[in-house]
Amino acid sequence: MEELYVRNIDPASPVPEKLRGGKFVGTSFIDYIRTTIEAVLNLDIFKGIGEMLDPGIFRELSLTGKIGTTNAVIRGSIDLLTDSSEKIIIADYKSGKYDPADPDTKALIYKLQLALYKYLAMSRFQVDADKVETHIIFINPPCDIPVPVSDGDMNEAVEIINSLEESTHRNSFDPLPSEKTCSYCDYSDICPHSFFKPQNSSSA
Repeated sequence: MEELYVRNIDPASPVPEKLRGGKFVGTSFIDYIRTTIEAVLNLDIFKGIGEMLDPGIFRELSLTGKIGTTNAVIRGSIDLLTDSSEKIIIADYKSGKYDPADPDTKALIYKLQLALYKYLAMSRFQVDADKVETHIIFINPPCDIPVPVSDGDMNEAVEIINSLEESTHRNSFDPLPSEKTCSYCDYSDICPHSFFKPQNSSSA
């Protein structure tokens, strides 16, 4: 399928054939939306959901729960969760850019997020870990990437949340930048302690 790109387009206006380097299929913004939705729904993950017996399908499902042994409570909103007697499927949509030749690398960035979602879903629906699948769905171009989350991944996520909760009570927020933790942080671009921030060389 051809790549689809669009931004700030009047729904009633014709869309140029070329936008930001991608080829557009159709003549209007509505055509773009329809084509994109059809392409996403043609992914194997949605075909599998369609074959389930009486799946419960939740969109923007809000989950809240305690994490670990502390009083830390987290709240998440899961883009898509299906619940059936066979298994639970958790999927999170991502509209950002990724390399179509290597989508797995980008998808793995979100493993911590999926680990917390899986932890909360297991508690909410009272199911074992092997009954829960986790996926990242890229929108442009459409691509479904299964991201397996192990017990170790969930334990690591719990440890991170517990550590943050304990630091809050101690009023201790010493920066501990690393490539792994900073890649999860939404503020790494502006944080003065970010692992990815170029270090100023000292003057002689």
